[in-house]
Amino acid sequence: MIGIALIAILKYLFPLLAPFLLGIIFACLIEPLVERIDTRLKVGRKLAVSLILVALVIAVFAVTGFSLLAFYQEAQRLIPKIPQLVSRVVNITREILEYGTKYFPQLTGIDRNFGLPPESIGQVLRSLIIGVLQFLPRFPQLLFAVGLGGVTAYFFSRDKKSISRLFYRVLPHKWQLATVDLKTEVLTSVSRFIRVECILALISTCLTMAFFAFLNTPAAVAYGFLAGILDFLPVLGPGLVYIPLAVMHLLFHNYFQAVLLIGAYFLLLLVRQVTEFKLIGENLNLHPLVSIFVIYIGIQLFGFAGILFGPLLIIILRALYRVLMGLEKRRPNPRPSP
Repeated sequence: MIGIALIAILKYLFPLLAPFLLGIIFACLIEPLVERIDTRLKVGRKLAVSLILVALVIAVFAVTGFSLLAFYQEAQRLIPKIPQLVSRVVNITREILEYGTKYFPQLTGIDRNFGLPPESIGQVLRSLIIGVLQFLPRFPQLLFAVGLGGVTAYFFSRDKKSISRLFYRVLPHKWQLATVDLKTEVLTSVSRFIRVECILALISTCLTMAFFAFLNTPAAVAYGFLAGILDFLPVLGPGLVYIPLAVMHLLFHNYFQAVLLIGAYFLLLLVRQVTEFKLIGENLNLHPLVSIFVIYIGIQLFGFAGILFGPLLIIILRALYRVLMGLEKRRPNPRPSP
């Protein structure tokens, strides 16, 4: 029942409260750093929060601007090759179909209809451009939501003690202990989950930059940032960078480059899996089937955002279960009547 209520809250209220909830989560993530600066430098909590947020905003804008510039330069290099690439894919597919008709007569006639005229390539490119243009009006809204989340994080982190006292004062006394346990469990699990994902994304970014620079691949920095962003996606992740590039090299008969890319991808997976095992340990250990299941449920409930909300939902439900089990163990057993 609690899980159903939580799903309903996330599905219908989260779009309205997302900037504020993300701001609270962000404030919890930077809390250890705020405490450390406040304790060591004696600058006060208000100044410590301001310094951290300003530094993070500058870093985010710098990385975003550099990434957009790198992607723009790489797009200029790749777009002229798209017609040639599509032509190679069409020719290879036709050859496969012609070969298949020798053993499967049912395929006869398919290869005749399989074609991609040049004007359709332009249509695909126009569709991609229109898709980007349709996203642009949402960009100011996204910036506003991020800014609102940053302001929320600032005030929540600055006035954390007074907000906590006010919140616990409103709660009934019998709920206060359970609420403290639940807050600690949820914030600890969610913070650990986000930190682990960010560290793994950083590893994917750095290793991809190093691999692509070693392979003399243009725009290695752009591909590194793209691999880091895609690392948050389950199952495929950075493979969405490595595998298509390896296929492109195969189509252009650059077999050595393709083999090196596949080898680099498997090396990245190995390093990532070992690091993930060390970072997560037993605290966030979810079986792969459970992870895929909760991500699928998350996508069905929340759309594409369910890729992130699915694992967060299972973490919160597990925290609720642990807190309820702890309350059950602390409940005194009734003495038997004589």
